[in-house]
Parts: sequence; structure tokens; C-alpha cells
Amino acid sequence: MLFTSPTRANIVQGARTLTLILLSWLLPVMAVIGAAFIVALMFTGLEPLWSTHRATAILLTAAAALVFLINAAYQDGRPEHRAVAVLRYASVLAAVVLLALVALATYGVALRIQQYGLTPERVGAAACVVVAACYAIGYVVAVARSGVGLRGLEPTNVATSLVIVAVLILLCSPIADPDRIAVVDQVHRLEMGQISPAQFDFAFLRFRAGRYGIEALRRLAEHPEGPEANDIADRARKTLAALYPSNIPVPPPRPFGPEQRAANITVVQPSGALPEQFLQQDWAAIQRLHFELPRCLVAVTKCDAFMADLDGDGQPEILLFDSQILLPGNSGAFKAGPDNKWEFIGTFAGTACPPRLRDALKAGRLAVVEQSLKDIEVGGVRLRLITPWCEITPKAPASR
Repeated sequence: MLFTSPTRANIVQGARTLTLILLSWLLPVMAVIGAAFIVALMFTGLEPLWSTHRATAILLTAAAALVFLINAAYQDGRPEHRAVAVLRYASVLAAVVLLALVALATYGVALRIQQYGLTPERVGAAACVVVAACYAIGYVVAVARSGVGLRGLEPTNVATSLVIVAVLILLCSPIADPDRIAVVDQVHRLEMGQISPAQFDFAFLRFRAGRYGIEALRRLAEHPEGPEANDIADRARKTLAALYPSNIPVPPPRPFGPEQRAANITVVQPSGALPEQFLQQDWAAIQRLHFELPRCLVAVTKCDAFMADLDGDGQPEILLFDSQILLPGNSGAFKAGPDNKWEFIGTFAGTACPPRLRDALKAGRLAVVEQSLKDIEVGGVRLRLITPWCEITPKAPASR
């Protein structure tokens, strides 16, 4: 028998209400986790958050989840759909946490823009921050006016939806086109001497900024401005002639000196300081190791260091492990050469086992052991067996 229209409407409404009720019980969990995160930052500072290199995306994602769950608990605000006390108080806590997360995201975006200027991605992030701020401010005002009643969510949602439409229209128009804004800002930084021609990303103008980038390159090639106008014009002409991004030299990384490396690295075992030659060495100059080196050698992030003799020659090697994220590529071993120049000799497999591995490293429980399984050689190439993630390597049988 076919359902009549009123029956179908009741089924859909019932399914919607049940779904919102089930989702709303995630709100207390999310609110408590968010509050604990904010409190933890008061003790650790913002460095662990910035070291993820995705702070704004993480914060905005958490903010979007809170907005969704607050509305799931509130539903349409009618008395018959009034949430239980636990969910009402969780909504108040979530509104406060939401404001804190959006404030951190705003600070993160502003800091990046101040340091490195605007890019299309940062323009998009700034637009998302504006929308998130409308939700956060409106929800906190609703809490301040009516407490757990949250009267005022409806006008906030309606007003923010209009803001979203306006922001999308602006981003799709020449007024706030992300490519145009990014090109204007980056070229201004170049011409004002805030960034040198050697550090400037001309490939962005040529291949990733659309017609605005091409027009800017032509102007720089014909009518350059700034303290290094001739160099700018020469690089702009070469970039216009390039057919592929690989034809354009990659800008060298920003200067990163021994003081920053020493501040980044904590020597866990044995306690002390790393050799001065190791800190003085310009690791960023080795382009082929760009994606293999631990980030603490070339950027502001933290590492733990150990000294251990890996090859049995009596001279300890330096072992680095990222303090926050233990993944392949976030560790490395370094050996001193005969001229005291340090060489990168490889990374460690099997480091993606938090929190057990991270806790052991922090406690200094690191020891050098012999291989329990032998390598194989195929056509002169040595192949090493890697055990599955986070499994204990089997011990070799005792010799008789």
C-alpha cells in the first residue's frame, strides 16, 4: 500500500528528529574535548598547534562540527523539541569553546598573512574565518541573553546564511577574486622590498594565478619597480618564457640559522648540547633532502635528539625525532665525516606508533640493538625487511 502524503511527511519528520537527537549526544563529548584542548594550550602554549602546519584548517573544522552539533541539539527551538538539561548546558559550553577556536583561527590566519602575505588559500581561509566568526559571536550573544535557552540562534543562523551567500558572490567576482588579491599583495611585497627577487615565487604568477598573474609578470618585465628593479625584470621575463613550472628555479628556503636549530632541538640522551658544527651546517641548502630531513632543521618545530653509536665505530651518531608527530620522514640519523661535516644517512621506519613510542622517547628509553632479521641482496641492491606498523620485531633464535 502506498503511503499518503501526510504519512510520508510524518515518516520523514520522525527520521529527521531521531537523527538530530542521536547526533546531539555527540555535543557533550565534542564540547568537553574542545574545552580540554583550550585549557591545555594555556599550559603548552601555541607552538604544538602551529607545529602541525594545519592549525587553521584544524580549528575551522572543529568550529564547523560544533556549529552543526549545537543546532542538532537545539533543533527548531520549540518547547516539544527542547533538549534535556545535559545537552542545554553542553550547548553553552560549546558556544564558548566555539568563540575561542574561531579567535585562534583568526590569529593564525592573520599571523600567516603578516609573515608571508596573501595567497588564494589564505584568502579562502580568511573568508571561512569571517563566516565562523558570525556564528561564534551570534551564539555567545544568545548565551549571554538567555543562558541555556539559547534564544537568538535562529536570527544568527539566518544572518550568517546571508553572509555566506555574500562572501561567495564576492569571491566569485573580480572584487574579491582570491587570485587577484593574492597577486596584488605579493607583487606589492616584492616591489616594497619586503621579499627579495631570489625568494619571490615567480612560478605562482605564471602558472597558478590565472590572467592576473600573467598581467603582473608582463608589467614587472616592462616597468619594474623597487630596489632591485633590474633583477625583478630579468626574472619576470624568464618566467614568462617558461613553458613548465620545472623550468623556473625554486626559491631557496628562508634563512634558518644555528640559533633557531638549537632552540628547536632538545637533547634527551645524553643530556647536553649538540655539536656546534652540526648546528652551523646549512641543511636547507641540500635540495635533494628537502622532504627527507626532520623539519626542525629547516623550520620552527620541535625535535628530540639522541646520541647513539649505530655502526660500532666508536663515534656516536645524532638521531632526531619530531616531538609532536611521529611519522615516516619526521626522523633522521646523521653521521660525522672525517672533516667534521655531518651527513644525513637515513630515516627510521616504524615511527608511527603514538603514544607508546613518543612516551618511550620522552623518557629516554632508546638503545642500539643488533638486527634480528637479516637483509637480502638482489642484483647488488640490499633489501631490508620492515615489520608491520607497531608490531614487536621478532627476536632471533639464540645460537647454540
